[in-house]
Amino acid sequence: MTARPSLLRRWLTINDVTTGESAAYPELEPRWYEAAPAVAFATARAVCDDVPRVRVVREDGAARTIDAEHRTALIRFVDDVTIRVVPDSGGSHVTIRSHSRLGRGDFGQNARTIRALQAAMDRRLGR
Repeated sequence: MTARPSLLRRWLTINDVTTGESAAYPELEPRWYEAAPAVAFATARAVCDDVPRVRVVREDGAARTIDAEHRTALIRFVDDVTIRVVPDSGGSHVTIRSHSRLGRGDFGQNARTIRALQAAMDRRLGR
């Protein structure tokens, strides 16, 4: 059995987090919603306006992909965020990736950004 990395080690060595793919954050799973993909995509776009310091830089409605930037509060580092909505079993499967442009560690910021976006989507889509 492998021990999970300590919080400090995780914060100092992880700067790229994707739901369902980041071993350091096993609790961050992609979300499935009963909403149609078009509704989930519109919701994802809207929550980018709700979450502080997130700004959409590009969106592709046909591919249901949003590229955004998140600026950290203190030093204003920029993290790149990608949200993908995929049709799945009569609903929508939503994955989020957040990664730092600079440095090897993010002090947990990318995971916090994903949690904030997921929480905002959950509130709107009734999860």
